Amino acid sequence: MEGKTWKVETGTHSKAQLLLALSEYKVNLNAYAAMLFMSQAFEVSTERQTVELMGVSVHELGFTEGTLFADILKAAKHQGLAPCAFELAAYLRLTYRTQVKGTILTVASIPVCSDEIHPTGFYLRADDAGP
Repeated sequence: MEGKTWKVETGTHSKAQLLLALSEYKVNLNAYAAMLFMSQAFEVSTERQTVELMGVSVHELGFTEGTLFADILKAAKHQGLAPCAFELAAYLRLTYRTQVKGTILTVASIPVCSDEIHPTGFYLRADDAGP
């Protein structure tokens, strides 16, 4: 698999520091992102580590049409990929500043709630307002 990769260092910010850094970079959080960010499910690691993230399309995972998120996670696992902790989306946004406008990158994470009220994860979008 030949997806785009990023190296992200975690364990460098508290949750409050991450939120401040995102604000300083003019990153806008929608209401669902803010809800998830402030939830207890969003934990930050205190131990520094470098994590390599890989961007792959659902097509690269073997799907030619739409599919269920659970099937995407299963196919990714078969390729040696694992879901991300929520904090990785914030660290990736701080790292990935050259995202093409109009594109969306979903950061695959395990949903913490199965209801339709709570957000299930983060996506990164670049538009005219910035990343």
